[in-house]
Amino acid sequence: MGTQPSVRGVQRRVAVLNKRYTNRVLGPLSYRMPPLAVVDHVGRKTGRQYSTPVVAVLSGGRAFVLLNYGPETQWVKNVLAVGEYTLRRGGRAVRVTGTREVPSDSPEVPALLRLAGAWPVRPVLVGDVVT
Repeated sequence: MGTQPSVRGVQRRVAVLNKRYTNRVLGPLSYRMPPLAVVDHVGRKTGRQYSTPVVAVLSGGRAFVLLNYGPETQWVKNVLAVGEYTLRRGGRAVRVTGTREVPSDSPEVPALLRLAGAWPVRPVLVGDVVT
């Protein structure tokens, strides 16, 4: 009898496929298609600029980014190490500072992301939008 892959294992496989294929197609377009957005960040080891397509909501002067693949991804580690990033969404770019991680079922997370991150409960990056 075979074993069932864990939710975490499936998420990792999907993340690899998205990084190799989907992100290359959707990445250039996603900042124009809310709730899709792009996080521009700097590599903590390389110092290089990177862009990562994400699902994001701007609400009450804060940015909320759903971490579909969890906080172990390199781009999340980069953002948390620096504490800030640029979010491009809807044709505009904003700087986001004070970035921290909260669970998607937290009451401070907008309803759209609470619903999207409900099962399994996924973390959300929360930060203050600087204009």
